[in-house]
Amino acid sequence: MDTVREWAYSVAAVVVFGTLAETLMPGGAYRKYIHLVLGLILILSMIRPVSSLLGGDTAPGDVLDFGSGYTDSQSRTDYIENRQREDVINIYVRTLENNIKSRLETKYGLHGEIISVDVKASADSGGDYGAVEEVSVAVTEKGAALRSEITETVFSITEAREINVTVD
Repeated sequence: MDTVREWAYSVAAVVVFGTLAETLMPGGAYRKYIHLVLGLILILSMIRPVSSLLGGDTAPGDVLDFGSGYTDSQSRTDYIENRQREDVINIYVRTLENNIKSRLETKYGLHGEIISVDVKASADSGGDYGAVEEVSVAVTEKGAALRSEITETVFSITEAREINVTVD
């Protein structure tokens, strides 16, 4: 019965991750590729118990775990949960960086003036999971004149604890 429960959890996790990834990713040309990859992952997670029942030594889902990375003292479930948390935070941070950059470029006409946006978010699974801790925005000389406006806009988007606007 534990095997069925683990299989159901893995399928549900793939569906939740896929929905989250679709929501966070921009629309357009990449959406069909995202659907393709998520569909393949879902199919692999659903086929896994069937292939193990047929006597296969390697389940199709094991291909995704190549190199494992978990130790004997750490259970496979804990390893997978930690990887999922890391992946979700990484997707969240990249999406937020792109969102901040595009909003600043649009709002202040800084197209090409924003060198980089770096966001640090809490990966701690406690109450602050996903809270934006720090945002750094690097701008050119033209953007330096708008330092306080950029800081206010970034804070309104993220409510970050610390916001740095640097001129490069």
